[in-house]
Amino acid sequence: MTLLEWQDQFGSDGACEKYLFHQRWPDGFVCPQCQNTACWTVQRSARTAPLYECTACHHQVSVTAGTLFHRTKVSLRVWFMAIFLVAVDKEGKSVLALSRELGLRYDTAWLLHHKIQQAMKDRNARYQLGGLLELDDAYFGGVSHGPGKRGRGTDQDPVIVGVSLDHQGHPRHIFMDAVADLTRETVLEVLDRRVEHQGVWRSDGASVYAASARAHKADHEVTLSKDPNAPVVFH
Repeated sequence: MTLLEWQDQFGSDGACEKYLFHQRWPDGFVCPQCQNTACWTVQRSARTAPLYECTACHHQVSVTAGTLFHRTKVSLRVWFMAIFLVAVDKEGKSVLALSRELGLRYDTAWLLHHKIQQAMKDRNARYQLGGLLELDDAYFGGVSHGPGKRGRGTDQDPVIVGVSLDHQGHPRHIFMDAVADLTRETVLEVLDRRVEHQGVWRSDGASVYAASARAHKADHEVTLSKDPNAPVVFH
């Protein structure tokens, strides 16, 4: 979606509220307390999202309740634009840039930036890869604790990497989880969270991935690189 398309869809607080309403109640209002489907609208002020009051039990709920917008004093239009700017910037949108582009105080921009990134992290942690996958472990981003060996002989902290591929073999999605070790129990716990059952898994043939594939009822293919150090190095 382009910036102009985003502005057309979410160019007002009302449009943002309508979107959130549909996300919370795709089939129409349902009271979270008594499941009644009729409500009144209580508009507190022009700066806040309306409350929806159940006509049966009079419980009040907002479309922002329980979301990253909960009790916010920043307009939803600004929030939605901040989400767009942070999500599409592959370089990483800085707090200072967000503050300047949206006309926000630095501390307000920092709060929005922090909450948006946390929401993206939480959503990514629940996403599971499926279909054709490549699995491997890497060792980077940490300080070496030993003489600096490569691959599984290193003393650096390991990271499990999974990449889903499309039908042409192009990468689509990725996960990276830092782990304490590469025991079967540790790897299987990560893959239980990160990967759908069945599918086709490719690895360098390490026994831990073969065992995990059997536990997930997935087909396991061994793919070695042309590197003379294979299977220490897997491409």
